[in-house]
Amino acid sequence: MDSSLGVAGANGTAAAPSVAELSSIFSQTEGPILVASFISCLLYGLLLHQSYRYLRLYSSDLLFIRVLVPVVILVETIYTVCSVHYCYHTFVSNYARPDAFLHNVWSGNLLPIVGITAASVTHIFFIRRVWMIGGPYRLLSVLAGAFHIAGTGFGIAVTVRGFVLNSPAAFTMKVWILGTCFALNVSADMSISGALLCVIYQGRSYRTRNMSIADKVAAYFVNTGILVFVLDMATLILAVTPHSNVNYGALQLINARMYAITLLSVLNSRPPESGKELRVMNGGPLHSIARAGRLATIQQWNIPQELQTGPTHITINVQTETGDDLSSQDSTKHLEIFEE
Repeated sequence: MDSSLGVAGANGTAAAPSVAELSSIFSQTEGPILVASFISCLLYGLLLHQSYRYLRLYSSDLLFIRVLVPVVILVETIYTVCSVHYCYHTFVSNYARPDAFLHNVWSGNLLPIVGITAASVTHIFFIRRVWMIGGPYRLLSVLAGAFHIAGTGFGIAVTVRGFVLNSPAAFTMKVWILGTCFALNVSADMSISGALLCVIYQGRSYRTRNMSIADKVAAYFVNTGILVFVLDMATLILAVTPHSNVNYGALQLINARMYAITLLSVLNSRPPESGKELRVMNGGPLHSIARAGRLATIQQWNIPQELQTGPTHITINVQTETGDDLSSQDSTKHLEIFEE
């Protein structure tokens, strides 16, 4: 990628730009990152609110989900610390020293790997969610997992380059590494979102429900991962666009936060009783218990379901009459038959 940073000189080393060039680069690149950091911190507050609501309403969730949420909060907190430290180091400690921009600070180098970790935690949940739909959608789940593992590898390579080169050129040169990393993330998002959207569209659970516009946006745009997919696609375009410097990093600061917000939006959109464990009081047919167990799993993972034909329900009324000279009694019994 063409960039004003790290331009090779005659001896093959990077030529140091002048103070005027550094000031221009500083305003063009660090300005968007500062604004994105403000937005990211606001989203972090929303994330904490979502986390509080989840911990208060779904204390009986599966152990995996109850462990996943605190891990997400921890990773997002580390991400916030890194972004705030980077902005403080750049705009406060070294505001009058534009030459400090020639070297990376540790928090800036850590941002890619922490963002990848945040995406990894949420992708595990969504990949499992698509897998539990069953059928041909499991292939999309496997593809999403493969894309994400490969993308994580390229993301780690970007982080290592940041520490080794200790220069912004680590994030502006070698475009194919960045492009491949974001392209694999886009492919993983496309596999997950495509499966969820297809099932929701074919199902009846959302069609038969009176939903407000906000609920529809949450169901179709946020909970399916479409919002994350759009942001990932925009980040990919900025990363491979010539002369974009590190502007894609500003969008990535917001996108990394949206992974966790999407996860908690899915968890908090369930009925409160979905987190409670299944109990069978007086026994029953094995197929009924299995169906109830699957229903509980679907509710806990908030899995959309395809349109299915329910069992045939037949109600038979049996009326008996007894009477004598003194009294008469009528009783009606209801017999319900479910045909699979």
